[in-house]
Amino acid sequence: MLKLLLDEHVSPDVADGLRRRHRSLVIHWMAEWEGGASLGKDDSACVPEAAEQGLTLVTYDRRTAIAQDLGGRRAATRLDNLCR
Repeated sequence: MLKLLLDEHVSPDVADGLRRRHRSLVIHWMAEWEGGASLGKDDSACVPEAAEQGLTLVTYDRRTAIAQDLGGRRAATRLDNLCR
């Protein structure tokens, strides 16, 4: 099952819309995830914890969007790639 973590620059409306359209997806918005503890932090700071929880970080940030090698799992994707 695909599990997504949308970074804080992705509108919460996107999270709500994805939840309505794809009920089988697990979708967290950064402000909701882990009590908002990662708000304001660099995306790369939350990638290891997100990967540990099996989440794929969705971001507009091209620097973070480069897939990080975390045990062979893709840890980040760009939003425009997800929506294709």
